[in-house]
Amino acid sequence: GRWYLRLIEERPDDATALNHLAVVYQRQKKEEAFALAERAFRLLPESEAVADTYAALLFERGARAQALAVVQEALRSHPTSS
Repeated sequence: GRWYLRLIEERPDDATALNHLAVVYQRQKKEEAFALAERAFRLLPESEAVADTYAALLFERGARAQALAVVQEALRSHPTSS
């Protein structure tokens, strides 16, 4: 996680780095994971990986309808992805 923290310090709007750090923090059960994923999603909503992380964290927080909406939009945006 430290590498991603340094990268985010240098490039605070790097959605990919924010997303990766959110995944690391999610695995570590850190509360900061959600804020990072949400920020990454706002910066890069068209990214399947970012949408997936954000939806998973929404689901974990009990926001199931919102998580479903994020997943459905990602599927509409990328219908041939698997």
